[in-house]
Amino acid sequence: MIDLILLDGPGVGIAQVAIATAATMLAIGVAFLMAPSRSTLWWSLTFTLVMVASYGMVAGSADGFEPVRGISVGLMMGAPALLWSGFRALRGARNLAWIGPVVSVLSMGAL
Repeated sequence: MIDLILLDGPGVGIAQVAIATAATMLAIGVAFLMAPSRSTLWWSLTFTLVMVASYGMVAGSADGFEPVRGISVGLMMGAPALLWSGFRALRGARNLAWIGPVVSVLSMGAL
């Protein structure tokens, strides 16, 4: 009758990669190229980071190689800090963009 939708497996990873790629194209094409500023630069870099990490997660899951998947998830953990830096840059405050790479490196080490 009603089948359960499994939220695990290659289908979800491929969907995540497709959405991350589309969001990256929109962030760069609509936001950064139309109105270049420091805030749109940080947001474009954030979406690019998430896209690359999504590809790494799918590759690590497909191969069954857990270190690649852990590194990709750790890389993705720096994305909220980069988004936050973009909002700070939009507001005119000091953006503190160094926090994103620090969080990514520490998360990669922990995972």
